[in-house]
Amino acid sequence: MGGLPYEMRALEAIFISVVTVLDAEMQVHTTVVNGILADLEDDIDREKLRHLLIQSKKLSTFLQKATLVRDTLDELLEQDEDLAGLYLTEKAQGKPRTETDDHSEAEMLIESYYKHCDEIVQTVGNLVSNIRSTEEIVNIILDANRNSLMLLDLKFQIGTLGLGAGMFIASLYGMNLENFIEEENWGFGAVTGTVFVATAIVIMISLKNLYRVQRVTMSSSTDSRKRRAASSTTGSGSKVRRALFSRKDRPSPMTQKNRSKVWNWLAQSPNIKHY
Repeated sequence: MGGLPYEMRALEAIFISVVTVLDAEMQVHTTVVNGILADLEDDIDREKLRHLLIQSKKLSTFLQKATLVRDTLDELLEQDEDLAGLYLTEKAQGKPRTETDDHSEAEMLIESYYKHCDEIVQTVGNLVSNIRSTEEIVNIILDANRNSLMLLDLKFQIGTLGLGAGMFIASLYGMNLENFIEEENWGFGAVTGTVFVATAIVIMISLKNLYRVQRVTMSSSTDSRKRRAASSTTGSGSKVRRALFSRKDRPSPMTQKNRSKVWNWLAQSPNIKHY
């Protein structure tokens, strides 16, 4: 790289500083997020979920910043006029390069750091995907626990209802009214048996209705999933065609506003060495 002009060496120094800062920040986020995700695999704690939410916001902000830098480099690679304008030494000597001239040195330099930034973006994107997957799994576990508690509460209520039915029958015979059963030897056994039978019947009917409601809910969910799968299969052909014809190899050029954001961030960042 000793044969490169001064402006190329200065540009490379800027790229090294930017990529070093991004890489160091990525390593910090990766270590923290992986630690939180590993802890959540052992125990789901409210404090851990709060830390995961905070790190998720920080990671999303960092992903936007890294994506902005990558897109800026990609836009620079697309503009031959900007690449030719990087050769300031030749321009000062009165021999500026045009768009049709060879500027492979600048293109190779920028493309190498573009790939590095793209790798950082991909790594951070995978971290964000892992966080989203963990959040979905945690929500599923919490929903399952909540449903189990609700089902247990319903079973207790069904048991209470059955006991209430038996106690209602017993309360009828607890009144100080003559019913002529107390004079019979079989009266106590008959009333007790009737109470147990009534309690068992109420509990069995209630549990049967509860299980039937559960089966209806599960079958309805299965049918809805099948309908969604069928509709997605039917429309997959048109979606694939739209994706193929609308796909671009590179992202769309950035606006001047986004380019200004990148250069302002580079100028204001305290971790970047200015040459």
